[in-house]
Amino acid sequence: MGRKGKDKDVDHEGVIDAWLERDLSAAAAKGELDRAFEQEDLLQQIEEVLRSGRAPVVVGDAGVGKTALIHETIRRGAEWRTEG
Repeated sequence: MGRKGKDKDVDHEGVIDAWLERDLSAAAAKGELDRAFEQEDLLQQIEEVLRSGRAPVVVGDAGVGKTALIHETIRRGAEWRTEG
């Protein structure tokens, strides 16, 4: 099934490029990132993986908060850099 209406005129490549080029550190400093509440254990696991020099992989169904976890980790990292 094809898409109908205005959506066919959307520059999907431009939207993806803008999303990939977003400076998350700057967004964190401005308070623009999603927050992850009640997920302290998962956030600590991500931080431990990062401190060990490895890259964390966050997997889950759509809508469970994977992006919010990463945004919260970035936000906390930005806070640590400004405090320390």
